[in-house]
Amino acid sequence: MELAPGGRSCRDKDECISNNGGCQHVCVNHFLRHVCYCRGGYVIAGDGRKCNEKRCPPVSAPVHGAFSMTGDSILGNIATFTCHVAYQLVGSQKRVCAADGQWSGVQPICNAGRCAELGIVKYGTRQGSGTGYGSSVSFSCNNGYDLVGAAQRTCQRTGVWSFAQPRCIRADCPQLSAPAHGKIEGYRREVDSTVLLSCDQGYDIYPESSSFRTCQSNKQWSGANPICNVKDCGDPGTPWHGYLYGSSFVYNSTVMFSCRPQHHLEGDQQRTCQASGQWSGQQPKCLERSCGDPGTPTNGVKIGTNHSYGASIQFTCSTGYTLQGSSKRTCQNTGQWSATQPTCQIVSCGEPGVLSNGFRIGDKFTYGESIIYDCDPGYKLQGDIFRKCEASGQWSGTQARCIVSNCGSILHGPSGSFQSTNFPNNYLSDEYCTWKVQVPLGKKVRLEFEEFRTEENKDFVLIYDSGKTDPIIGFSGVKDKPRAITSSGNSIRVRFISNGENVNNGFKVAYKQTDCGGVLATDSGEIRSPGFPNGYPPNLSCTWLIFIANKPISLTINEFKTENAYDRLEVSHGPWVTAPLEIAWSGPTPLSGQVVTKQYMWVHFLTSAQDNGVYKGFRATYKPFVPYTK
Repeated sequence: MELAPGGRSCRDKDECISNNGGCQHVCVNHFLRHVCYCRGGYVIAGDGRKCNEKRCPPVSAPVHGAFSMTGDSILGNIATFTCHVAYQLVGSQKRVCAADGQWSGVQPICNAGRCAELGIVKYGTRQGSGTGYGSSVSFSCNNGYDLVGAAQRTCQRTGVWSFAQPRCIRADCPQLSAPAHGKIEGYRREVDSTVLLSCDQGYDIYPESSSFRTCQSNKQWSGANPICNVKDCGDPGTPWHGYLYGSSFVYNSTVMFSCRPQHHLEGDQQRTCQASGQWSGQQPKCLERSCGDPGTPTNGVKIGTNHSYGASIQFTCSTGYTLQGSSKRTCQNTGQWSATQPTCQIVSCGEPGVLSNGFRIGDKFTYGESIIYDCDPGYKLQGDIFRKCEASGQWSGTQARCIVSNCGSILHGPSGSFQSTNFPNNYLSDEYCTWKVQVPLGKKVRLEFEEFRTEENKDFVLIYDSGKTDPIIGFSGVKDKPRAITSSGNSIRVRFISNGENVNNGFKVAYKQTDCGGVLATDSGEIRSPGFPNGYPPNLSCTWLIFIANKPISLTINEFKTENAYDRLEVSHGPWVTAPLEIAWSGPTPLSGQVVTKQYMWVHFLTSAQDNGVYKGFRATYKPFVPYTK
């Protein structure tokens, strides 16, 4: 303590003012005392005033290793560790003496040097399995492959293999050059690859055995380098009493011929060597005092074979053709035929006329061509339905016309019915009735026969699909009702024809518009249930009629899933409802997914009222059936 200024009070004395309080580094004054502190890296001595350097523990070298240090084990000095050859350092390579008197990092150790396991090389082999320091492995490739990279790798003291892992690639043969006037087809040059060498048109490859060349395991191409030799047609010869002009007889060369005076050249005046190695045309002749063959008109006949001076020949045409030009030509002393060569023109019967309230099928009016007449619904044909253009230039038969019929009409959906005259009593003889049912675009027409009785093989009901001029099917007889038929488009025609003999009760047909089913008259195709594969709606009755003329039909089920026992797919081949089913499927995928019928096949898909779209339905394909033969 000391007396404060004024001499009336005492205060603490700052003992650090004088001689730093006796402290070597730092003096801190406290009440009635002071304390000495040391700077970093030092510790207070036993007298509480002096500071000694702080030291880290002694450093030792790892087994199979050594260390070096910058100075003593004091603050900031660094110890560096190394391992002997063939050993690998694990731990801290450098350690620093820190302010807390401890070495940074961890004490390292020296492990025997070892490299990672090397894998194998694809398409190659490895010799050697050691992984220790100094170990070596070598690599080689299978036959037909080349090594890319180092063939040998060594485990280094760092534990890392020398070089990168090699790889084996397909060995290549040298690049082939195409022969002159030739080409190479194929671009691969690896071992076992084959290329085709061919020549341009008009050239032959030689030797032929070198057309195909293969890259062999020795990286050499098989065979020899071929050449392309131009084709030689040979000397065509000089006609007797004539001349040959041209001395080159190879591909694309042309030679000319001529005759001596008083001789006529018959045949080709010019011939060209073709790529086949043959001369074009025919070798000409030099005929003495002749005009040569004038030729025969197309669809005509030449009468006479004497072509010498003064001789005449006649020309006529085949049936159905008329001669245009002179029918006779005479060989003149000039070596030229008189007149000009005639032609044969096909006979034309002219426009046959069109029908009011009907239509004509056919737009060719020359010899041998035919036309067909037909009437609109509500009319019947009077006259010849079929007329043919004859050789006389006249149409066969008599001109037809459409007169009002007591039956048939145009009907519209969505539903309705029609029937034969007087049904259910007997229809009339000599009837010709046509009904056409139309529904909106995008819809189809489904026909169902409620009753059917006609004179068998005499009176017919014919069904015409949308836009077709030929019937898809016809029915006749008293067996039973025909099966339902659905059009492929938005209309369908039904025609009834009776002869003048016996009659019967006739028929009644119900129709309605529908969204599914149809007539399939192509050689192959696909059928899908509505909504497939996202589920079909309830209350469906879809009918497809498949027709392939004069061929059995094979239907294959590709995908199938319906509600078992409620929704089913039926297949039959007979046109009558009493014809037995060929097969019926319901439930999961059927065990037998194929059925074969004759040239007609009915496919009928029915669903119940409870369906909610949880079953995907079916997908099937059809095509002509080809029996298996060994």
